[in-house]
Amino acid sequence: ACSTHTQWDKAELDGEAVGAKCAWARGKCVYKKCWKQRWSYAIPLEVVYLTPLTKWNPFNIEYYERSDPKYNSVSSGRNGKKGTPYKGSRQNLFFRTPASFFKDAKNVDAADTSGGVTYVEDKNGKEREVRASGHWILFPEIDGIGEVRQRYPMFPVHEYGSTIWKETKAVHEILVGGKSPALKSIVEETRSEAYGAELTLLTGSGHSHEVHISPEKLLDLKSGKITSTTAVSSLANGHDHYVKVSYDRTAAPGSEWSLDYCTMSADKGKCPTMPAGNCGQTSAGVACCSTVCPDGHSGVEPVL
Repeated sequence: ACSTHTQWDKAELDGEAVGAKCAWARGKCVYKKCWKQRWSYAIPLEVVYLTPLTKWNPFNIEYYERSDPKYNSVSSGRNGKKGTPYKGSRQNLFFRTPASFFKDAKNVDAADTSGGVTYVEDKNGKEREVRASGHWILFPEIDGIGEVRQRYPMFPVHEYGSTIWKETKAVHEILVGGKSPALKSIVEETRSEAYGAELTLLTGSGHSHEVHISPEKLLDLKSGKITSTTAVSSLANGHDHYVKVSYDRTAAPGSEWSLDYCTMSADKGKCPTMPAGNCGQTSAGVACCSTVCPDGHSGVEPVL
């Protein structure tokens, strides 16, 4: 076996690797100068640092393999919420790490779709607050340690250091990281015309959602043709939201957007009926809320 900075190579005596026959003397097989080899290649894409969390099970939560008759009973009639905890764990519901291990359950990397704090029964039927025990990109903050990254992309950049690379990065710095307000305004306007707008439902119940506004709708909002629109948010913590947002062209930059009403997506037909209470406290029995979501999202802001 051998390796370079970007590739690992291994010679194999047998196996599934495609063989290649090497010959010297103008293609003729000459004694001691002709041989056949099999090589496999590996290009590193990601480095994952393993931790004891995948094995740590202080609450003695049962784990069921797919072949186990109880595999499906883990989530049967349960959603991992308080009062309806999962009955043990399995491969795609691998929650065993105590939630108290992390300092703040609210600060979670959006790329980590772990579902936040989840409730699971231990072997004695006691409900436990736990977090995902699989691999994270960035762990939630750990008290006394801070934030720890577990996964790193690792792929070769072949043009690094070349003139083309330097010029590309210079243009990138101007377009993305430039400090000119006029240039940033042009770039943001061009980007919004092509891709629309991304809004964030402000944190509620320890999670957040993204809301996408299409380029066509955004153009109508900015031109004044319409003043509001509806959309369905991204999925987070096991649910999504149906929202109505407004856009004020006269407002200061960054404050143009506001949340008119919000509901759990399944109840979208019940809007815009506004309940008198319970909004922001519980989603149980709440059909639609004005300026706030049933589980506490208190507004929207653009993703910059």
